[in-house]
Amino acid sequence: MRLLTRSRYAVRAILDLAMNQDDKPVFIRQIAEREGLSERYLENLFLQLKRAGILESSKGRGGGFKLAKPPEEITILEIVEVVEGRISLVACVEDESVCENVDICAPHDLWKELAENIRDFLRNYTLKDLIELQKEKLQRVLEK
Repeated sequence: MRLLTRSRYAVRAILDLAMNQDDKPVFIRQIAEREGLSERYLENLFLQLKRAGILESSKGRGGGFKLAKPPEEITILEIVEVVEGRISLVACVEDESVCENVDICAPHDLWKELAENIRDFLRNYTLKDLIELQKEKLQRVLEK
């Protein structure tokens, strides 16, 4: 299983935004430049995140994007599932009707439990946790 580029970019971009917003909106262009990401790609991701209530935007001279709620209320699972959809390792975990053997298939239970463990892991990490981790990493680099 591999997370799509969408998830990795969305998490990186939101982390950048959270660390640079200082109570004022941030332009996508600035995030794209700092993170080395496509501005157009980020626009698409940010529109999805805005529709989901994770980000808000404003237009005009002081416009841009900012978090719609505090970082401690935004889980990494939320971000990932907004841009990718529900985490599911195999089709029958998401929709048991696609397989007639679900009731007698031991691997089905294994895949289902693994998917839930991944979801729980990502649900337990908030954007605030990532901000703190990022600050620690930056501090270690500065100390070298």
